[in-house]
Amino acid sequence: KAGKGVQLAVESQDIRVDRKWPSQLEGPVSRILQNALDHGIEPAGERIKAGKPPEGTIRIKALQQAGSVILEIEDDGRGLDLEKLRLRGKELGILRDENDPPSRVMEMIFKPGVVPSDGAGEKRGMGLDRVEEKVEELYGSIRVHSRAGRGCKFVLKVPRSQALIEGWVVEAGGERYLLPLSQVRKITHPLPRGRGKSTPPEETEVPKVDLDIWLGGGEGDEENKFSVLVEMGSRQFRLLVDEVLGKQQVLLKKASQESPQKAGIRGEGILPDGRTVWVLDTRQFDPSTAGR
Repeated sequence: KAGKGVQLAVESQDIRVDRKWPSQLEGPVSRILQNALDHGIEPAGERIKAGKPPEGTIRIKALQQAGSVILEIEDDGRGLDLEKLRLRGKELGILRDENDPPSRVMEMIFKPGVVPSDGAGEKRGMGLDRVEEKVEELYGSIRVHSRAGRGCKFVLKVPRSQALIEGWVVEAGGERYLLPLSQVRKITHPLPRGRGKSTPPEETEVPKVDLDIWLGGGEGDEENKFSVLVEMGSRQFRLLVDEVLGKQQVLLKKASQESPQKAGIRGEGILPDGRTVWVLDTRQFDPSTAGR
């Protein structure tokens, strides 16, 4: 229906996942593929003028990394037009700074209304904003990379299992919490006093949330806290915690009346030693109100 010729290349390891996992990602993956056909892959004539073969290529690659599955969906189309995205961001009032780096400008495609939902496909109903929401619901993250005229690549990272997830156990205010492994990008240890800042310069502009303050505790000394770079959906923030206790596999429990109603807590999990841990819901953390 789009009138475009496309070659599909699929590469995958032998990956074992929950039965429900493929069906839950079917919508997001289909929408990304549809976006590549509608907006990424150029018509044959345009591709030939650009020195490309008349047929486009879409590659899907699946691989396993620790307790996570990574899906890469890449096309060799026209790529993202950063200037158009900047203009669209201004129109919608979502561009934070005209000097934002390209990576942050690209993230705007996950905002409602930025990417049109109409195209050659028959079915609609899931925009790229909903793709991000769905990936977040699965304790995952999504990133986009693009080069003008060379194509666009989406990278989805989600846990292999929905019941047993692997994550980092952290401590704040004397309580233990779990951050899903697929959403933790980097952990920075505090430096001894007098040795400067431990946070790398490139991360100082990333919004931060002090977990103890968020959950109603004391402020503490930021310099003595661990900084966990969290990536949920396409967004990032630094979560400040008192301790990082290591990686653990946690069995998720169904929500109960005893589960806290505090924003930022998704549910309860059971550690291998039988103790419980609160599973954090990174979707609810808002750095703009982190000091409340």
